[in-house]
Amino acid sequence: MRAVVGAKDGQITALTASLEAALAALEGERELRRQLELRVAELERRLSMDSTDSGTPSSKERIGAKEARKARQQSEPTAARAAGCPSCSL
Repeated sequence: MRAVVGAKDGQITALTASLEAALAALEGERELRRQLELRVAELERRLSMDSTDSGTPSSKERIGAKEARKARQQSEPTAARAAGCPSCSL
């Protein structure tokens, strides 16, 4: 009987150590995921910037960005045009 109890104690000790190692690895993975999520958010924020909101002078902006921004703004209807204001449709 003592041999069985001793063997079970050994198994419990081994399983406990394995569980603690797995939990430590999981915590490391959680921290890595948090860091990657922050990096993705920062990259998405930087990707959405242009010279009007980035602090970069327009002379440093890529060629064609200003024209693309103007085209985007012209294609988006203003609130007045969307509401059907006849005097606002130019």
